[in-house]
Amino acid sequence: MRPVLRHQCASFLQGWGVMVARASSDRIAVVLAFVTMWPATALLAGATSADALLKELERAIGRDDRQAVVALVQYPMTVDVAAVRIPIRDATALLQTFDAVFTPELKDAIRDRSAIRDGLIEVASAQGLVKITGISVPNPSRAAGGATLRGPTPRGPRRVVFTTVEVAQLSGSLPPGRSDAFVVRVEKGRVLEARIDGISGRDIVLKVAEAITRTPLDGKAAAGARLWVGRVPETADYRIEVTRLAKHGGELLPYILVVRRR
Repeated sequence: MRPVLRHQCASFLQGWGVMVARASSDRIAVVLAFVTMWPATALLAGATSADALLKELERAIGRDDRQAVVALVQYPMTVDVAAVRIPIRDATALLQTFDAVFTPELKDAIRDRSAIRDGLIEVASAQGLVKITGISVPNPSRAAGGATLRGPTPRGPRRVVFTTVEVAQLSGSLPPGRSDAFVVRVEKGRVLEARIDGISGRDIVLKVAEAITRTPLDGKAAAGARLWVGRVPETADYRIEVTRLAKHGGELLPYILVVRRR
């Protein structure tokens, strides 16, 4: 390898935190890598449970390692701020808005391990890895004496989007007693099918109602079930509310929602 080219390669590698040395064969040999953010990123990306993810997030927030924090997110992601849903398309966008998203109140919730329990951070598992899929920035409010009370920003429902086929699959995780909401547009006379997969019994159920009036489509849709199928009466948005009934099963219970129009 020419000396100039060898020097350029070495400079490039060192720029990424890689220590290089020249071997006797006059080639560049990578002898030790100290990539500045790859170890943390690899560790965070490998979280296999909500508890493990929250611990890694807490450590990254504690050392203000923003690259490690954004590596925990599944993109694109939606952030709820004052009831406004803001799309975050990638890690660069989250880094640019980091301070607006990870406010002191949200960091406090991460430190005291209440962020997931209180619905401020949504997580889901995909291919064996757990990632952050949504964030609700808490609203700081003042109590008597000037103390700050933390409360979650109300979250709007997620819109069900279909591609070339009329089937959509969405995932989430719920703490006991909490709900996720979804909205789907269906034309008059078409059949809507909503199904919960990945859970047992009635640990998690769904209800279906007209989105604006919140009128249930029938008795089964009002009571809650694992599966609801029916023909809709009008062209409208319909709300699917997914609720965890089970108190057992850990802090978070993952589920899969399958929505079909036909």
